[in-house]
Amino acid sequence: MIQIGDMLLEELGRDLPSEIADPVAALRGRAGRVLEVMTPRRTFADGGRGYHALAQTTIEVVVGTNPTDESAPRERFEFPESPCVIQVHDPVLTLNGALRLDLEIKSYRTSTVSHVLFPGEKVALGLGRSFDVSLPPSLGRLEIPLGIDFAAGDVVRSHQMIYLAVETPVGTLHNPDAAHMFATINKVPPIGFSYVQEGLVPMANANDEVIAIKVSTVTTLRAVLPED
Repeated sequence: MIQIGDMLLEELGRDLPSEIADPVAALRGRAGRVLEVMTPRRTFADGGRGYHALAQTTIEVVVGTNPTDESAPRERFEFPESPCVIQVHDPVLTLNGALRLDLEIKSYRTSTVSHVLFPGEKVALGLGRSFDVSLPPSLGRLEIPLGIDFAAGDVVRSHQMIYLAVETPVGTLHNPDAAHMFATINKVPPIGFSYVQEGLVPMANANDEVIAIKVSTVTTLRAVLPED
């Protein structure tokens, strides 16, 4: 059975848009072309498929709740390239005829040394439930509308909703609400493309008190790691 969004074909019958009146052919055609240009996914121990990759992240944090306060301590942390695990699900067709790929960042951890807020001390950033089971999952989505030939290099917008933890000498901070990251890409995985934070992201301590603001984040996927 082919899934269209969250509904089954047999439940839709004649209400299907004409562009996907033959959904089997649509899935084999459009999805097949996308899968052909995707880097082959590896199979994980749990049966899911995706990538082991290298990512590099830079964040800027302001202490306090007013990011425009020029007197507030702030630091830009440049984390080194570090491994991450990304699960990418098989494509599905949506009701409007778009081709959708969903993903989850299963794990990512990186660390660097602070030079301003905690001079000489280590600060670590991590996301994914394998990093911390208390973190909500970090999910992403890519939709390829009808008329967009992704396999030929047409670009689309990719979105991620990120929950992360930042380990510091004064405790671990987290974002209570998902941080929206986006990038304009034309390949999967989007090697060389950068995901940029939208808006401001409050960071809270273990008591859910907001004590800092993450004013910017840029994460770039650098490479896919080969299978062992």
